[in-house]
Amino acid sequence: MKKILLATVLLTLIGCSKQSDNNENMTQPAVAQPEIEEKSDSEKYAELLASQDTLSKAVNMIKPTMSDEFDAFPSSAGILASWMNEKNVKISDIRSLESSTRGKILKDSFSERGKRLCISATLVEIQVDRSAGFAAYHAGLVNNYTDVTRVLAIGSTGDLVADSNATFCGVIVGKVGFTNASGGTTNAPYLVGMFDLPENR
Repeated sequence: MKKILLATVLLTLIGCSKQSDNNENMTQPAVAQPEIEEKSDSEKYAELLASQDTLSKAVNMIKPTMSDEFDAFPSSAGILASWMNEKNVKISDIRSLESSTRGKILKDSFSERGKRLCISATLVEIQVDRSAGFAAYHAGLVNNYTDVTRVLAIGSTGDLVADSNATFCGVIVGKVGFTNASGGTTNAPYLVGMFDLPENR
């Protein structure tokens, strides 16, 4: 009887061992891996731009996209304005950039892009634009009656309205041309920056 029990136990153990071997040889089903979505070039660019921690670094990154326009808004101006707003840039940051002049911009805007221009002039128009999720202001300034400068202002504009005298400092994006009242063409420097007000210092 003991021999029969021992044989039964041995057979059971051998059977279990073979079943275990068979289980080890079985192919396990593949575990589905989540698909990793590739980021678009624009998403990569936005992330890289957001990581820039100084105005000069951001300007150098945006500079290749800066361009002159005719009767159009430079898209690079909006990109720069958004970065400046997000990083809470102050007028002192703009003043730290290399300076230029109106004459140099009109002569060769390509060489002057990314530098700064500060002007004191009369506001001929100013209008808010909230399309980017924050208040930015399209404005035109004139001095010497004919010298026009177009700007995109972030930060505070205080009580400034058309016909106010103001000082503005901005990053040079290029120049813009537009048809003037007499039917000719006017070329103007295009800047992104802010008015010299206590709130922006």
